[in-house]
Amino acid sequence: MIDLKKVDAKIKMLEAIRQIAADPEMTALLDEVTTDRGAAPPKTLKMPLKPAKKRQTSKPQRGALKAAVLKAARQKQGPFSGYALAEDMLKDGKYKFSAPHPAIAVNDVLRTAAAKGNEIRLHKRGKGSDPNLYENVKPQAEAVAGKGSGD
Repeated sequence: MIDLKKVDAKIKMLEAIRQIAADPEMTALLDEVTTDRGAAPPKTLKMPLKPAKKRQTSKPQRGALKAAVLKAARQKQGPFSGYALAEDMLKDGKYKFSAPHPAIAVNDVLRTAAAKGNEIRLHKRGKGSDPNLYENVKPQAEAVAGKGSGD
């Protein structure tokens, strides 16, 4: 049988901890006064003193991510992964990602574009920790006339 009084007491304690953790001044104070048997608290456990930046409240235009990914992909020569493309886009800074994991968003766009096969195609399917590799599809208009046609 579950003792509901004990569960309620634990919930109240956790709520109190949550209130303390939400207050940057209280977490800073706790960091100053608490130690681990005389040692300084580990740096990985410190709470940020500044509140986290709020996410962008306005949504990007529909299709903006797809357009940005395809534009960046056109600049690539040879096979590339979605992770490498996302990294390049982040370095370039021309597109501001609203997704918490830009590489996943880029890979989703590439996967969809490769399924359609108009602009991007799957070069090599990834296995395990190796990602899928994609490549640009060259339109027929870019083909050089007379080369490889047997003329």
